[in-house]
Amino acid sequence: MWCKFFIFFVLYFAILSLGFGQDSSALIVKVPFDSIAVTNVRAVGNIQTGSVEISLDFRNDYHELVDLHWSVGGFDGLGMTDDKGEFYKIYTSTKAIGAAGINKGYLQIKGVQFGSKKMDWLTYVKDTVNAGNTKKLKVTIPKMQKDVAVIKEFHARCILSVSQMWVGDEQFTIDNIKIEWSPRPNPVGDIN
Repeated sequence: MWCKFFIFFVLYFAILSLGFGQDSSALIVKVPFDSIAVTNVRAVGNIQTGSVEISLDFRNDYHELVDLHWSVGGFDGLGMTDDKGEFYKIYTSTKAIGAAGINKGYLQIKGVQFGSKKMDWLTYVKDTVNAGNTKKLKVTIPKMQKDVAVIKEFHARCILSVSQMWVGDEQFTIDNIKIEWSPRPNPVGDIN
């Protein structure tokens, strides 16, 4: 009898402890290509303006030149969700026929830069990365609620080519990016 009772409690506490072992707030980076690494993931907010810049480094671990082509049009291409449940995307022009209300329900992502290349009116940004080198992807949100603490989900669609040969069209996903709100920006000339 005591043996069954003991086994029951051991199994009960073993199952119970499985649920406590994972931290649901930890940064999770899902990289679809085996030789592209993502490092230095940061989100820095300006508490005075509400703007937030997300930056992440992409390192080429292939032994050849790669093209990273970021398709940033629409929420499926580049989007994010904050801890308040708000959705963000690059706004689509509402001047086209049938496009009225296309941005409804979304807050705006304003700027995207990868390496030295910036998104302008096109819905992509592309640059090459030499073997062993790193380039930074920066995404700017002009206005975010200042009580947002975490970007729960960030995704970006990438078309990868290695030595001008197409490898794949996949989505990078990063969960739980904590926003570092700065109390105030440094005044011009202030080094500290």
